[in-house]
Amino acid sequence: MRRLALAAVAAAVAGCGAGPATLNDAGAARMGRYEYAEAERLFAEAVDKAPGWLDARVNLAIATLNRQQEGDEQRTLDILADVLADD
Repeated sequence: MRRLALAAVAAAVAGCGAGPATLNDAGAARMGRYEYAEAERLFAEAVDKAPGWLDARVNLAIATLNRQQEGDEQRTLDILADVLADD
């Protein structure tokens, strides 16, 4: 039942034009469930909506690294280098 409720919330978040904070929270929930690809997608959407939000960009980097697809290590380093440059 809990999985069904989480899936319903995730579907609502994905389809309702959620704000960056809501997307970030949904991404954090996905990270807690080891669903890194979905977390990466949600964090990327949050960053698209709020590119200056450094915490969301760091979360995106962490999810990207954990996703472990080809090129993710370099992408993570690039994201974090940009965060450091902006901070």
